[in-house]
Amino acid sequence: MEDALYGGRVECFIPHAVASETETLKYRDVVSLYPTVQSKDPYPIGHPVQHPTPQVLDSDALASYFGIAKVTVLPPSNLHIPLLPYRVQKKLFFGLCRTCMEQQCGDDCDHSDEQRALTGTWATPELRKAFQLGYRLQVVHALAYWTEKRTVTMFSTFLKLKAESSGSPGMSDEDKAAYIADFFAKEGVTLDKVEPNPGLRFVAKIFLNSLWGKFCQRDDLTSTEIVSSYEDWLARLTDPNLKVKACEPIGSEFMLLEYRHRYFNQRPFRVVYRHSEGQWEPPHGTSLGMWTDEVPAGSRMTDFVSGGPKLYTYIVEDAAGVRSQVLKCKGIRLTPEIRERSDELRSALLHGGSLKLPQFQFQARQGVLYHTHC
Repeated sequence: MEDALYGGRVECFIPHAVASETETLKYRDVVSLYPTVQSKDPYPIGHPVQHPTPQVLDSDALASYFGIAKVTVLPPSNLHIPLLPYRVQKKLFFGLCRTCMEQQCGDDCDHSDEQRALTGTWATPELRKAFQLGYRLQVVHALAYWTEKRTVTMFSTFLKLKAESSGSPGMSDEDKAAYIADFFAKEGVTLDKVEPNPGLRFVAKIFLNSLWGKFCQRDDLTSTEIVSSYEDWLARLTDPNLKVKACEPIGSEFMLLEYRHRYFNQRPFRVVYRHSEGQWEPPHGTSLGMWTDEVPAGSRMTDFVSGGPKLYTYIVEDAAGVRSQVLKCKGIRLTPEIRERSDELRSALLHGGSLKLPQFQFQARQGVLYHTHC
Protein backbone atom coordinates (compact mmCIF):
# COMPACT_ATOMS: atom_id res chain seq x y z
CA MET A 1 0.00 0.00 0.00
CA GLU A 2 2.92 2.36 0.61
CA ASP A 3 3.71 2.05 -3.11
CA ALA A 4 0.64 4.22 -3.75
CA LEU A 5 2.00 7.07 -1.58
CA TYR A 6 3.93 9.36 -3.93
CA GLY A 7 3.88 12.65 -2.01
CA GLY A 8 3.13 16.12 -3.33
CA ARG A 9 3.55 17.23 -6.94
CA VAL A 10 5.77 20.29 -7.42
CA GLU A 11 6.71 21.20 -10.98
CA CYS A 12 7.99 24.09 -13.06
CA PHE A 13 6.22 24.13 -16.42
CA ILE A 14 7.77 27.34 -17.71
CA PRO A 15 11.07 28.89 -16.55
CA HIS A 16 10.34 32.52 -17.42
CA ALA A 17 7.19 34.63 -17.77
CA VAL A 18 6.92 38.39 -18.22
CA ALA A 19 3.83 40.53 -17.70
CA SER A 20 2.63 42.79 -20.50
CA GLU A 21 -0.08 45.38 -21.07
CA THR A 22 -2.54 42.61 -21.97
CA GLU A 23 -1.33 39.84 -19.65
CA THR A 24 -0.85 39.89 -15.87
CA LEU A 25 1.03 37.45 -13.64
CA LYS A 26 -0.57 36.17 -10.45
CA TYR A 27 0.72 34.17 -7.51
CA ARG A 28 -2.02 32.02 -5.99
CA ASP A 29 -1.77 29.50 -3.15
CA VAL A 30 -4.40 26.95 -2.11
CA VAL A 31 -5.76 27.46 1.40
CA SER A 32 -4.86 24.36 3.47
CA LEU A 33 -4.65 21.90 0.57
CA TYR A 34 -4.24 18.69 2.61
CA PRO A 35 -6.92 19.56 5.21
CA THR A 36 -9.26 20.50 2.35
CA VAL A 37 -8.96 17.04 0.82
CA GLN A 38 -9.15 15.32 4.22
CA SER A 39 -12.24 17.20 5.39
CA LYS A 40 -14.26 17.36 2.17
CA ASP A 41 -13.41 14.12 0.34
CA PRO A 42 -14.36 10.57 1.43
CA TYR A 43 -11.97 8.55 3.59
CA PRO A 44 -11.73 4.74 3.68
CA ILE A 45 -12.90 3.15 6.94
CA GLY A 46 -11.50 -0.10 8.34
CA HIS A 47 -9.31 -2.66 6.58
CA PRO A 48 -9.46 -3.20 2.81
CA VAL A 49 -10.79 -6.29 1.07
CA GLN A 50 -8.70 -8.01 -1.58
CA HIS A 51 -10.42 -8.69 -4.88
CA PRO A 52 -10.09 -12.42 -5.64
CA THR A 53 -9.83 -12.13 -9.45
CA PRO A 54 -8.66 -8.59 -10.33
CA GLN A 55 -7.33 -9.72 -13.73
CA VAL A 56 -10.86 -9.93 -15.14
CA LEU A 57 -11.66 -6.26 -14.46
CA ASP A 58 -11.84 -3.71 -17.26
CA SER A 59 -11.38 0.04 -16.78
CA ASP A 60 -15.06 0.76 -16.07
CA ALA A 61 -15.29 -2.03 -13.50
CA LEU A 62 -12.05 -0.97 -11.80
CA ALA A 63 -13.16 2.67 -11.64
CA SER A 64 -16.32 1.63 -9.78
CA TYR A 65 -14.27 0.49 -6.76
CA PHE A 66 -12.98 2.77 -3.99
CA GLY A 67 -9.49 1.54 -3.21
CA ILE A 68 -5.93 1.04 -4.41
CA ALA A 69 -4.87 -1.05 -7.40
CA LYS A 70 -1.61 -2.30 -8.85
CA VAL A 71 -2.06 -2.09 -12.61
CA THR A 72 -0.27 -1.82 -15.93
CA VAL A 73 -1.50 1.07 -18.08
CA LEU A 74 -0.53 2.48 -21.45
CA PRO A 75 -0.34 6.31 -21.36
CA PRO A 76 -1.54 8.38 -24.32
CA SER A 77 1.19 9.72 -26.58
CA ASN A 78 -0.06 13.32 -26.87
CA LEU A 79 -1.01 14.42 -23.33
CA HIS A 80 0.72 17.72 -22.52
CA ILE A 81 0.68 17.24 -18.74
CA PRO A 82 0.88 13.55 -17.69
CA LEU A 83 -1.25 12.57 -14.72
CA LEU A 84 0.12 9.37 -13.15
CA PRO A 85 3.38 9.55 -11.17
CA TYR A 86 6.15 7.00 -11.70
CA ARG A 87 9.27 6.34 -9.62
CA VAL A 88 12.68 5.81 -11.17
CA GLN A 89 15.62 5.29 -8.78
CA LYS A 90 13.69 6.93 -5.93
CA LYS A 91 12.95 9.99 -8.08
CA LEU A 92 9.40 10.97 -9.01
CA PHE A 93 8.56 11.56 -12.68
CA PHE A 94 5.42 12.39 -14.63
CA GLY A 95 5.85 11.04 -18.14
CA LEU A 96 4.20 9.12 -20.96
CA CYS A 97 6.92 6.52 -21.55
CA ARG A 98 8.54 4.21 -18.99
CA THR A 99 11.70 3.70 -21.05
CA CYS A 100 12.18 7.44 -21.67
CA MET A 101 11.96 8.10 -17.92
CA GLU A 102 14.31 5.25 -17.04
CA GLN A 103 16.90 6.24 -19.66
CA GLN A 104 16.38 10.02 -19.25
CA CYS A 105 15.68 10.48 -22.96
CA GLY A 106 15.28 14.04 -24.15
CA ASP A 107 14.44 13.36 -27.78
CA ASP A 108 11.14 12.45 -29.45
CA CYS A 109 9.84 9.09 -28.23
CA ASP A 110 9.85 6.20 -30.71
CA HIS A 111 9.39 3.35 -28.22
CA SER A 112 6.82 0.58 -28.61
CA ASP A 113 3.67 0.28 -26.51
CA GLU A 114 5.33 -2.41 -24.42
CA GLN A 115 8.29 -0.14 -23.72
CA ARG A 116 6.02 2.80 -22.87
CA ALA A 117 3.63 0.95 -20.52
CA LEU A 118 3.71 1.84 -16.80
CA THR A 119 3.24 -0.64 -13.96
CA GLY A 120 2.50 0.90 -10.59
CA THR A 121 0.12 1.24 -7.67
CA TRP A 122 -2.39 4.09 -7.72
CA ALA A 123 -5.68 5.02 -6.05
CA THR A 124 -8.78 4.20 -8.08
CA PRO A 125 -10.08 7.83 -8.15
CA GLU A 126 -6.78 8.81 -9.78
CA LEU A 127 -7.02 5.92 -12.22
CA ARG A 128 -10.60 6.94 -13.05
CA LYS A 129 -9.32 10.39 -14.09
CA ALA A 130 -6.43 8.80 -16.01
CA PHE A 131 -8.86 6.71 -18.07
CA GLN A 132 -10.76 9.89 -18.93
CA LEU A 133 -7.50 11.45 -20.18
CA GLY A 134 -6.72 8.55 -22.48
CA TYR A 135 -4.71 6.11 -20.37
CA ARG A 136 -5.59 2.53 -21.37
CA LEU A 137 -5.80 -0.28 -18.83
CA GLN A 138 -3.83 -3.37 -19.83
CA VAL A 139 -4.01 -5.60 -16.74
CA VAL A 140 -4.98 -5.37 -13.07
CA HIS A 141 -2.44 -7.19 -10.91
CA ALA A 142 -4.07 -6.58 -7.52
CA LEU A 143 -6.93 -4.60 -6.02
CA ALA A 144 -7.67 -3.70 -2.41
CA TYR A 145 -10.93 -1.84 -1.88
CA TRP A 146 -13.08 -0.47 0.93
CA THR A 147 -16.80 -0.96 1.31
CA GLU A 148 -17.23 1.87 3.83
CA LYS A 149 -16.13 5.48 3.48
CA ARG A 150 -17.00 8.80 5.03
CA THR A 151 -15.72 12.36 5.47
CA VAL A 152 -13.69 13.36 8.53
CA THR A 153 -15.09 16.09 10.81
CA MET A 154 -12.22 16.46 13.30
CA PHE A 155 -10.63 19.36 11.40
CA SER A 156 -13.07 22.05 12.53
CA THR A 157 -11.26 22.62 15.84
CA PHE A 158 -7.85 23.17 14.28
CA LEU A 159 -9.28 25.07 11.31
CA LYS A 160 -10.82 27.50 13.79
CA LEU A 161 -7.46 27.99 15.55
CA LYS A 162 -5.61 28.61 12.31
CA ALA A 163 -8.17 31.08 10.95
CA GLU A 164 -8.35 33.02 14.23
CA SER A 165 -4.56 33.19 14.67
CA SER A 166 -4.10 34.33 11.05
CA GLY A 167 -5.74 37.61 12.02
CA SER A 168 -7.44 40.01 9.62
CA PRO A 169 -4.69 42.20 8.12
CA GLY A 170 -5.90 45.29 6.34
CA MET A 171 -9.57 44.72 7.19
CA SER A 172 -11.92 47.32 8.63
CA ASP A 173 -14.38 46.35 11.37
CA GLU A 174 -17.09 45.90 8.74
CA ASP A 175 -14.85 43.78 6.54
CA LYS A 176 -13.83 41.69 9.55
CA ALA A 177 -17.47 41.06 10.50
CA ALA A 178 -18.29 40.11 6.91
CA TYR A 179 -15.29 37.76 6.83
CA ILE A 180 -16.40 35.99 10.04
CA ALA A 181 -19.96 35.61 8.70
CA ASP A 182 -18.73 34.31 5.36
CA PHE A 183 -16.39 31.84 7.07
CA PHE A 184 -19.26 30.45 9.12
CA ALA A 185 -21.48 30.17 6.04
CA LYS A 186 -18.85 28.22 4.10
CA GLU A 187 -17.16 26.14 6.80
CA GLY A 188 -19.76 25.98 9.61
CA VAL A 189 -17.16 27.29 12.07
CA THR A 190 -17.64 30.39 14.25
CA LEU A 191 -14.54 32.57 14.65
CA ASP A 192 -14.28 34.40 18.00
CA LYS A 193 -10.88 35.93 18.77
CA VAL A 194 -9.48 36.86 15.36
CA GLU A 195 -6.02 38.24 16.18
CA PRO A 196 -2.63 37.55 14.57
CA ASN A 197 -0.64 34.95 16.51
CA PRO A 198 2.11 33.40 14.31
CA GLY A 199 3.08 30.82 16.95
CA LEU A 200 -0.45 29.52 17.43
CA ARG A 201 -1.05 29.56 13.69
CA PHE A 202 2.03 27.38 13.16
CA VAL A 203 0.84 24.87 15.77
CA ALA A 204 -2.68 24.78 14.28
CA LYS A 205 -1.24 24.18 10.81
CA ILE A 206 0.84 21.27 12.15
CA PHE A 207 -2.30 19.78 13.71
CA LEU A 208 -4.20 20.12 10.43
CA ASN A 209 -1.49 18.31 8.49
CA SER A 210 -0.71 15.63 11.10
CA LEU A 211 -3.34 13.13 9.96
CA TRP A 212 -1.83 13.15 6.46
CA GLY A 213 1.51 12.16 8.02
CA LYS A 214 -0.04 9.01 9.47
CA PHE A 215 0.08 7.50 5.98
CA CYS A 216 3.88 7.72 6.04
CA GLN A 217 4.21 5.60 9.16
CA ARG A 218 4.80 1.85 9.15
CA ASP A 219 1.55 -0.10 9.18
CA ASP A 220 2.95 -3.60 8.71
CA LEU A 221 3.87 -4.35 12.33
CA THR A 222 3.06 -7.78 13.75
CA SER A 223 -0.14 -8.12 15.77
CA THR A 224 -0.45 -10.63 18.62
CA GLU A 225 -3.79 -12.12 19.68
CA ILE A 226 -4.88 -14.84 22.07
CA VAL A 227 -7.94 -16.79 20.92
CA SER A 228 -10.00 -19.15 23.04
CA SER A 229 -12.24 -20.86 20.48
CA TYR A 230 -11.69 -23.08 17.49
CA GLU A 231 -13.89 -20.84 15.34
CA ASP A 232 -11.81 -17.70 16.03
CA TRP A 233 -8.57 -19.60 15.44
CA LEU A 234 -9.79 -20.99 12.12
CA ALA A 235 -11.14 -17.59 11.04
CA ARG A 236 -7.67 -16.02 11.50
CA LEU A 237 -5.92 -18.84 9.62
CA THR A 238 -8.27 -18.66 6.64
CA ASP A 239 -8.61 -14.85 6.44
CA PRO A 240 -7.09 -13.81 3.06
CA ASN A 241 -6.26 -10.38 4.49
CA LEU A 242 -4.00 -11.83 7.22
CA LYS A 243 -0.60 -13.47 7.00
CA VAL A 244 -0.17 -15.69 10.08
CA LYS A 245 3.48 -15.87 11.18
CA ALA A 246 3.23 -17.97 14.34
CA CYS A 247 0.67 -20.16 16.07
CA GLU A 248 1.45 -21.60 19.52
CA PRO A 249 -0.81 -23.26 22.11
CA ILE A 250 -1.05 -21.80 25.59
CA GLY A 251 -2.21 -24.58 27.84
CA SER A 252 -5.19 -26.59 26.68
CA GLU A 253 -7.71 -23.77 26.08
CA PHE A 254 -5.88 -20.87 24.40
CA MET A 255 -3.90 -20.26 21.22
CA LEU A 256 -1.37 -17.46 20.64
CA LEU A 257 -1.40 -16.03 17.11
CA GLU A 258 1.04 -13.59 15.50
CA TYR A 259 0.03 -12.11 12.15
CA ARG A 260 0.36 -9.19 9.78
CA HIS A 261 -2.23 -7.60 7.54
CA ARG A 262 -1.70 -8.57 3.91
CA TYR A 263 -2.45 -6.02 1.17
CA PHE A 264 -0.56 -6.54 -2.07
CA ASN A 265 1.78 -8.96 -3.72
CA GLN A 266 4.26 -7.39 -4.80
CA ARG A 267 7.93 17.77 -29.34
CA PRO A 268 8.40 20.63 -26.69
CA PHE A 269 5.29 22.62 -25.69
CA ARG A 270 5.05 25.96 -23.91
CA VAL A 271 2.78 25.29 -20.95
CA VAL A 272 1.60 28.19 -18.82
CA TYR A 273 -1.87 28.54 -17.31
CA ARG A 274 -3.66 31.59 -18.62
CA HIS A 275 -7.22 32.85 -18.93
CA SER A 276 -8.98 35.84 -20.43
CA GLU A 277 -11.55 38.12 -18.86
CA GLY A 278 -14.87 36.34 -18.48
CA GLN A 279 -13.36 32.86 -18.48
CA TRP A 280 -13.27 30.53 -15.47
CA GLU A 281 -10.52 31.10 -12.94
CA PRO A 282 -9.73 29.35 -9.63
CA PRO A 283 -12.02 30.47 -6.78
CA HIS A 284 -10.41 33.29 -4.80
CA GLY A 285 -10.97 33.48 -1.06
CA THR A 286 -9.82 32.39 2.40
CA SER A 287 -11.95 29.26 2.89
CA LEU A 288 -10.71 25.69 2.58
CA GLY A 289 -9.73 24.78 -0.97
CA MET A 290 -9.90 28.34 -2.29
CA TRP A 291 -6.93 30.26 -3.69
CA THR A 292 -5.32 33.21 -1.90
CA ASP A 293 -3.32 35.87 -3.74
CA GLU A 294 0.28 36.00 -2.47
CA VAL A 295 0.91 39.34 -4.23
CA PRO A 296 -0.01 42.27 -1.91
CA ALA A 297 -3.19 44.18 -2.73
CA GLY A 298 -2.53 47.09 -5.09
CA SER A 299 0.63 45.50 -6.45
CA ARG A 300 1.26 43.37 -9.50
CA MET A 301 3.81 40.74 -10.53
CA THR A 302 5.79 41.82 -13.57
CA ASP A 303 8.29 39.01 -14.03
CA PHE A 304 8.74 35.38 -12.92
CA VAL A 305 11.78 33.10 -13.24
CA SER A 306 12.13 29.52 -12.01
CA GLY A 307 14.88 26.92 -12.08
CA GLY A 308 12.69 24.04 -10.92
CA PRO A 309 10.51 22.98 -7.98
CA LYS A 310 10.71 25.36 -5.02
CA LEU A 311 13.36 27.53 -6.70
CA TYR A 312 11.98 30.75 -8.11
CA THR A 313 12.16 34.52 -8.01
CA TYR A 314 9.70 37.18 -9.11
CA ILE A 315 9.42 40.96 -9.26
CA VAL A 316 6.52 42.86 -7.67
CA GLU A 317 5.61 46.44 -8.58
CA ASP A 318 3.47 48.46 -6.17
CA ALA A 319 0.97 51.21 -7.00
CA ALA A 320 3.72 53.85 -6.84
CA GLY A 321 5.84 51.98 -9.40
CA VAL A 322 8.42 50.82 -6.83
CA ARG A 323 9.77 47.38 -7.65
CA SER A 324 10.94 44.70 -5.22
CA GLN A 325 12.28 41.20 -5.83
CA VAL A 326 11.13 38.08 -3.96
CA LEU A 327 13.38 35.02 -3.82
CA LYS A 328 12.38 31.47 -2.78
CA CYS A 329 15.07 28.82 -2.65
CA LYS A 330 14.50 25.58 -0.72
CA GLY A 331 17.53 24.38 1.24
CA ILE A 332 19.30 27.78 1.22
CA ARG A 333 19.08 30.21 4.13
CA LEU A 334 18.05 33.55 2.65
CA THR A 335 20.46 35.88 4.43
CA PRO A 336 20.67 39.58 3.48
CA GLU A 337 23.93 38.83 1.63
CA ILE A 338 22.22 36.20 -0.51
CA ARG A 339 19.20 38.40 -1.15
CA GLU A 340 21.54 41.12 -2.44
CA ARG A 341 22.82 38.64 -5.03
CA SER A 342 19.37 37.67 -6.28
CA ASP A 343 20.10 39.33 -9.64
CA GLU A 344 23.06 36.97 -10.11
CA LEU A 345 20.84 33.98 -9.35
CA ARG A 346 18.22 35.31 -11.74
CA SER A 347 20.84 35.61 -14.51
CA ALA A 348 22.06 32.06 -13.84
CA LEU A 349 18.52 30.72 -14.09
CA LEU A 350 17.86 32.54 -17.36
CA HIS A 351 21.17 32.06 -19.14
CA GLY A 352 22.82 29.14 -17.33
CA GLY A 353 25.91 29.03 -15.16
CA SER A 354 26.70 28.45 -11.51
CA LEU A 355 26.59 30.58 -8.40
CA LYS A 356 28.34 29.88 -5.11
CA LEU A 357 26.31 31.12 -2.17
CA PRO A 358 27.70 31.49 1.36
CA GLN A 359 26.04 29.35 3.99
CA PHE A 360 26.24 28.76 7.73
CA GLN A 361 27.25 25.28 8.89
CA PHE A 362 26.75 24.09 12.45
CA GLN A 363 29.23 21.76 14.12
CA ALA A 364 29.32 20.23 17.60
CA ARG A 365 32.65 20.03 19.41
CA GLN A 366 32.80 18.48 22.87
CA GLY A 367 29.16 19.29 23.51
CA VAL A 368 29.45 22.91 22.34
CA LEU A 369 27.64 24.05 19.16
CA TYR A 370 29.62 26.24 16.75
CA HIS A 371 28.71 27.74 13.42
CA THR A 372 31.01 28.56 10.53
CA HIS A 373 30.50 30.81 7.52
CA CYS A 374 31.56 29.11 4.30
